[in-house]
Amino acid sequence: MLGKPPVIGEMAQSHCSHFPKRVIYDVLKIFGKSMNEIQINSNWGFKLVNQNGIIYFEIESLEGLLSQEMVLAIFFKTMKAQAESHLNTTVQEINVLTDFKLSESQKLIFNCAAAKLNFEIIRFHFSL
Repeated sequence: MLGKPPVIGEMAQSHCSHFPKRVIYDVLKIFGKSMNEIQINSNWGFKLVNQNGIIYFEIESLEGLLSQEMVLAIFFKTMKAQAESHLNTTVQEINVLTDFKLSESQKLIFNCAAAKLNFEIIRFHFSL
């Protein structure tokens, strides 16, 4: 999978059955939490690595570790490209809507990921 663009959503789910150590999922159960707050799922093919209190993802197809911000930036980059293609305009700001309230540390990760791609999150919403 090296050299290929990352995939998200249903395509990533199909990759997970064939390449479980190369797929990261359940990220919202991990982002912004300390290692002792995370409930490790024995089905995860990826590993979590704690370095000086910062949680990183380790997957088989990359050397090194991926920060939470980088994982989210990869997702944002894919979604941003799809939105820009569909809307035929540049996306410079977004709203984030979740079905649960994000913690301040989670919001920080989202904002840092957006900054890596030069756009801004203008509002966080949660709705049940």
